[in-house]
Amino acid sequence: MSKYNKPIRNDRSDAWIQKYRGEYYAGEWPTTSQLLEMVCHECPDKVFLETFVPEHISFTYNETLDLVRRISSKIKALIPGSDSKIVISGVNSPEWIICYMAIQYSGNIVIPLDNTLHENEVRNLVEFADARIAFIDNRKKCFFDGMDMIDLIALDKPLAGESLQYVVDWAKDVVLEKSDEDFKSELFRRDENDLAAILFTSGTTGSPKGVMLTHRNLICDGYYGQGNIIIRREDVFYAILPIHHAYAMVAAFIVPLEQGCKIVLGKKMISKQIFYDVKEGKVTVFLGVPVLYNKVIKG
Repeated sequence: MSKYNKPIRNDRSDAWIQKYRGEYYAGEWPTTSQLLEMVCHECPDKVFLETFVPEHISFTYNETLDLVRRISSKIKALIPGSDSKIVISGVNSPEWIICYMAIQYSGNIVIPLDNTLHENEVRNLVEFADARIAFIDNRKKCFFDGMDMIDLIALDKPLAGESLQYVVDWAKDVVLEKSDEDFKSELFRRDENDLAAILFTSGTTGSPKGVMLTHRNLICDGYYGQGNIIIRREDVFYAILPIHHAYAMVAAFIVPLEQGCKIVLGKKMISKQIFYDVKEGKVTVFLGVPVLYNKVIKG
């Protein structure tokens, strides 16, 4: 391996997690669930997720962990065991990230689908993955009509005529009987090399391919990505690019989670809304692509 493609471990950015090795995780890298537990131990009352559309919603790290545990418990009641594939498809939202982590917290595999896919594409991928549970935006319910699903849960609050149950309401009646130590002990047995997510490619060179990513892939990629930039816990990330894509998932979700930062979730590619989100959320890190920056400049 040449010096140009050999990753350089960034001790500056991942030093804080080393003190938790042996207590929260056993390998070289923690799983996403172990990492969430560790960050909650560091800054439980700090706001983790925030959005301003269609209303102002925010979750602290502790509130996120509590909801992740509740949703995870509901998932395990529906499909005992582990390594089942569970779909998530929707616009950027705090609920999207919470459900993503809850699926992995339950020991299952998350399949984040492009929110802009057509109905036949969604159905084909869901059937191919043999997924029986899906967390989706309410307006996507019709895509799943007639499919053999155990449950469909909404990432957004229902409007008039929409029938799916909002995920926060879906999980609020769960009674968590385990202690923090019980959760920590159960998660400690998880391995960084366990399959965490399957990301489907766009299919530009044929049928979409499912890319299998482990917890190690996600976590170490996030830390290695910080090799030439200093991320501080006080930083606020703006996630406006669709977080089902690998770049946005790692750079605007995994990286801020690794440092205990806040994430502001943007839902509309409208300059006026972007400016509002950035100002109100006190954003310090704006991740994008050239076409997005050009749009902002023109705005």
